[in-house]
Amino acid sequence: MLSLLAALSLPLALVNAYANPSPCNGDCWAHDPGLWRRDDGTYFLFSTAGGIQVSSAKSLSGPWTRLGEALPGGSTVNHPGSTNLWAPDLHKQGDDYYMYYAVSTLGSQNSVIGVATSKTMEPGSWTDHGSTGLSSDGSQGYNTIDANWIKIGDQGLLTFGSYWQGLYQINMDSPLKAGSAPAANIAYNATAPHAIEAPYLFHYLDFYYLFFSSGRANGYETNFPPQGEEYRINVCRSSSGRGDFVDKNGVSCLESGGTTVLASHDNVYGPGGQGHSHDLTTTMADYEDTIEVDWGVATPDLTDDTSSEASTSLRSTVLEYEFRHGRRYHSTHAGNYHFPNDEVEQERLDMVHHIYYRLLHNRLFLAPIDLAGKRILDIGTGTGVWAIHLGDEYPAAEAIVGNDISPIQPRWVPPNVKFYIDDVERDWVEEGQKYDLIHCRYMAGSIKDWPRLIRQCFGNLKPGGYLELQESINTLYSEDDSLPPDCNTVKMMDALKEGCLRIGQTMDPAPHMHGWVEDAGFTIVDERKFKLPLGSWPKNKRLKECGSFNRVNFVEGVDAFTASILPDILGWRKEEVMVLNAAVRREVMANTMHALFDFLVIVAQKPM
Repeated sequence: MLSLLAALSLPLALVNAYANPSPCNGDCWAHDPGLWRRDDGTYFLFSTAGGIQVSSAKSLSGPWTRLGEALPGGSTVNHPGSTNLWAPDLHKQGDDYYMYYAVSTLGSQNSVIGVATSKTMEPGSWTDHGSTGLSSDGSQGYNTIDANWIKIGDQGLLTFGSYWQGLYQINMDSPLKAGSAPAANIAYNATAPHAIEAPYLFHYLDFYYLFFSSGRANGYETNFPPQGEEYRINVCRSSSGRGDFVDKNGVSCLESGGTTVLASHDNVYGPGGQGHSHDLTTTMADYEDTIEVDWGVATPDLTDDTSSEASTSLRSTVLEYEFRHGRRYHSTHAGNYHFPNDEVEQERLDMVHHIYYRLLHNRLFLAPIDLAGKRILDIGTGTGVWAIHLGDEYPAAEAIVGNDISPIQPRWVPPNVKFYIDDVERDWVEEGQKYDLIHCRYMAGSIKDWPRLIRQCFGNLKPGGYLELQESINTLYSEDDSLPPDCNTVKMMDALKEGCLRIGQTMDPAPHMHGWVEDAGFTIVDERKFKLPLGSWPKNKRLKECGSFNRVNFVEGVDAFTASILPDILGWRKEEVMVLNAAVRREVMANTMHALFDFLVIVAQKPM
């Protein structure tokens, strides 16, 4: 069960060649590492070393400082090994940090999993709650050590196990107590001595990934094991997280499957006891493989009957509009926003919300924040659909505020949601009201001074608060050369970018957002790209849905895209605009171009 702290910083992508772990400074030695980041940005590392040792650092690379022992008196569990605890696992629920630990002795199947809680994770702050009720005495197939907590839906589960019959999973009645249902076997190494241990399970995009250690765990300094027997970190995945874990070759984890992520090599000895975390000083690419084309394309049903039933009243101040080119536009600060706000456009904007929600795997935001009791601002809220959706999903949020230049939001919204008619590029109506999360999405072509807006977000966030920017990189491309560079759809996108550039409102802010955010004083927490298809051509069901709706977005929205910018700014004749729009519709409906955009999400944090 040897391990290296540096192994925690490995990328999550499966690799064929081993990358050396990142360097680590300070007191980095850690056996069975358990890692958690506190809300103030401090990392805490828990490890096995004659009891559960606690270290801390401001970043994953250190410098790490040993602070002391979590439970210096040992566990209240009356069992052999109660003063020499093993294998810590950390998670947070509500205001409490939970630490699972093993009470056992080396080589024994006579073991107990205990649990302690703390408000700060500091040594001396832990309250021991004793046994979780999960134990083994040799009569079971499993060994109750190496616990790892995860919540799937509303159900908490503990994954555990070491050697014998492998890794198991059990429902928890609460974070403190195991349920009465039998534990389920989820992974097994059939090769004696059945070396499989240290499970770590987490959810990422469409799958649950089960990391575990296997191979020869001891004697590296004097007798490096032969190839194939090295101690290593393996991974399998499952769509449910409750079983049916397979490796990348489709071999079941119950049949000795497992794709190796990192094995002992060169001077890297015994990686194991793995976990996953994310350093605030780095970015994590979230980029899918090349999208497989469905050559037997069928257009899905594009209906969406979801609705919100909660209610309160809308405060609005401006209900006047102007009409141009047969479309309705806002009148407040007229000229700042060059796209319609009529009912047709509102329906399109609601559809775009659904596209992004599905593209992000049914997530409204990626910021690592619990919204209970928090204040959230949605910049340029449009129809208010994101704020309303958030209010429905997070009724415990203190306040969800949406601002927009157009008064098109509904009057009946969740109780914690309210809207203001406001120009986001001026001082906000609620200026000085600090927020915990500011969300800004789909604002390309609408903002003259992005750096000022981001600085304004910085000033209106609480210390430790998050800014999340979501924008398409508005350059179409294909992965199979099926997109002609001179096609009408590309021509339209180029014209829109040129028109917006002429009035100083870039249509493509996404490539610059990283720099603007850092210049404003934020720390980048996360940066991910998602592929957004145009058309129903992807084979992947979720991407086919997103692409199909995006096709409708272009077919029905092309008039909104071009109605003002092409004639009013670029000087196109009405007939030229109509011809281009018709050509774009034909191209998009033909489904022969496997075109896509990159959708960029940047999550940034204001320093504490």
